[in-house]
Amino acid sequence: MSSPFDIGKSILQTKEDLYDSEDLFNREYAPFMVNRILSNSERTVMFAECMDKYVVIDKKIQYDFYMKGIPKSRSFQKMWTKKESADINTTHVDLICSTMNISQKRAMEIYNLLGPAIIDAELDKRGGKLSNGTKTKN
Repeated sequence: MSSPFDIGKSILQTKEDLYDSEDLFNREYAPFMVNRILSNSERTVMFAECMDKYVVIDKKIQYDFYMKGIPKSRSFQKMWTKKESADINTTHVDLICSTMNISQKRAMEIYNLLGPAIIDAELDKRGGKLSNGTKTKN
């Protein structure tokens, strides 16, 4: 037994019991990580939510609950959700941040609403400079 991903795989796909010795299991089993892995699927999110209510429960009991309660599946479950890689021009986001004096997150929302054409037009009006006077990277 080595990583939370191996434990997740044993619970979801292989159904092999990884409980070898109590000391090793208690040292390497991370309930938070296993719950996080299981909460990424519609099929297992209710099991993870149930275990989140009982955080003081023994690690072996939690592992047995998952092993006996979740049916074996051959479908591949992504262990982590990844951020979408959008084609966003950072110069545009910097322009919005500096002009409106807002955070990067809010600037991304505004960028998605306005679109690059409107922001390019604003950059042309300014002569390709941001509001702080620095030249754009283009």
